[in-house]
Amino acid sequence: VTQETGIRDPNQEPWKTLQTFRRKPDLYGIKAQFGTYLATMENGIIRVGDRVRVLREDKNF
Repeated sequence: VTQETGIRDPNQEPWKTLQTFRRKPDLYGIKAQFGTYLATMENGIIRVGDRVRVLREDKNF
């Protein structure tokens, strides 16, 4: 949907492009996947150069 007009793109963008690389066909078919799933252990601002660590990783992605 074009934000200025509220009309869908006739070429189905950006959906069409996202389907070329944001997919797990064995799990979700042709649907593009979105999202960031994370949680913080402490409140604050993350800045360039800060150390972060992965506590759990989903091997499906």
